Amino acid sequence: MAESFLSYYPVEDMSKVARDDIVKYLGALVKVAGADGLDDREKAAAIQVVKSFGLDERVFPEAAGLASKDFKGILGNSDLIALLGPYLIRDSVLLSSADGKLSAAEKKAVLAAGKQLGIKPAKVEKIIEAVKTHQKAMALWQTAVS
Repeated sequence: MAESFLSYYPVEDMSKVARDDIVKYLGALVKVAGADGLDDREKAAAIQVVKSFGLDERVFPEAAGLASKDFKGILGNSDLIALLGPYLIRDSVLLSSADGKLSAAEKKAVLAAGKQLGIKPAKVEKIIEAVKTHQKAMALWQTAVS
């Protein structure tokens, strides 16, 4: 799935976002995806995200190094958390699913991220369901056009 990861990933325009904020965001994604161990497919997908944001893949270790912090420690200020919280949950589920599934440990990490970011569990569950629906729709679309 990592080879087609960006087909499923709604890449935002990050051209006006500061490099350090992108690295923090990626660190938060890696924290969730690594909840059950970051496998090769998830790491490859994370590197694709890094590149899609216009950064060199050499920033991946820097972002991954942030994963030991809590989400507020990674993201820092409350403005960034309020702005990016729902996207972080969405993108964490997408990246965590790059190996074909959202494991129980990853789902627990997603719910914990939501709690730390002030997002209610019911909303996190809706985001998870929306991502799954999106992934199914994109897979169906790819079969329809191939």
